[in-house]
Amino acid sequence: MDSAPPRRGLGQGLALLLGEPQTGTHGSLRDIPLDQITPNPRQPRARIDEERFAELVESVRQDGIVQPVLVRGVGAGWELIAGERRWRAAQAAGLTTIPALVREADDRTSLALALVENIVRADLESRHVDILGSIHHDGGRNRQDPPEDGKRVVTTIIQPVPTKDSWAVLSDGTIAFVRGRDYHIDWILPDGSKASTPKLPFDWKRLTDEDKQKLADSARVVWDSLMMLRNKRVNTPPPSRGDAGGNEAQFGRGRSSGGVAEAGSSQAGSIQHMISVPLSEIPDYYPPIRESSAIADLDGNLWILTTTTAQSKHGELVYDVANPKRGLFERVRMPVGRSIAGFAKGGVIYLQSGNRTDGFYLERVKLETKAER
Repeated sequence: MDSAPPRRGLGQGLALLLGEPQTGTHGSLRDIPLDQITPNPRQPRARIDEERFAELVESVRQDGIVQPVLVRGVGAGWELIAGERRWRAAQAAGLTTIPALVREADDRTSLALALVENIVRADLESRHVDILGSIHHDGGRNRQDPPEDGKRVVTTIIQPVPTKDSWAVLSDGTIAFVRGRDYHIDWILPDGSKASTPKLPFDWKRLTDEDKQKLADSARVVWDSLMMLRNKRVNTPPPSRGDAGGNEAQFGRGRSSGGVAEAGSSQAGSIQHMISVPLSEIPDYYPPIRESSAIADLDGNLWILTTTTAQSKHGELVYDVANPKRGLFERVRMPVGRSIAGFAKGGVIYLQSGNRTDGFYLERVKLETKAER
């Protein structure tokens, strides 16, 4: 058992902001010139939403870079491990250096770190930040391929059955991390202490090689459609609208494309493909949760919607309910066609049902406790 006292308040994030040296396995913090850093060729992020990126650039202009990027030494310079959006935003905002946490990492470790997202607590007035924990996501990886028709070609290799973590903040301030690899919950309590549940019971569903191939083929149809739209839009010259219109297209202003790059964007003159990872890299079982599976009610409980369950008799949604004190203490099966829209205190749940054609309905129900049954 770890006898070290729990870390409270602002932890390593405070050290990052105050410039205290950090060494050992966590790396060291330094300001690095932007032109000495190159992007990560294994970057799992396939595309950048230009509207959100513009908001980030404006935030960097006003407040600077709050969370350092993660880099490793390559040759005489540095290579990004994580934080490409912040690095590009710093360039667009006119900065010359960026705070960076330097790590020693080989290619495999670099990819693993790029697949982790930090959950950060920040005080915007004092600009103090605390890294509370990390979540894993299978975002895919990029590969540079030989040019086609004189255009740069990037192939994104994606996991069609991604294993992801989910997280939520409970009503008492507890933070819950639901782990997708083995289905357990890590808790960070309001006083800064930590706890974990054992592995939670789950109806694991095995994937045969035939199942894996069907999933990969189904995903490929969707990816091909998306990439056809993306490649056509990116490589179509913008319509001529005079000087103002041309400038507007050049700088990517106007209506957002919803994540698919527009003509005149920084991705123009490139072709992107999406393919599946090899069948050997697809997991042998369906992951227990999806990225947004965890939601918190107003009574200090965490509700988790799993991907499969034997308790769903006619397609009903079944939620696992847990909290730090009791662990997994309840499984709640929703009525057919209902899903959770929100909560009120005292076990009140708002359920939604319906469709776009006939309209949607909101119902208010109260969950009976075992003592009330």
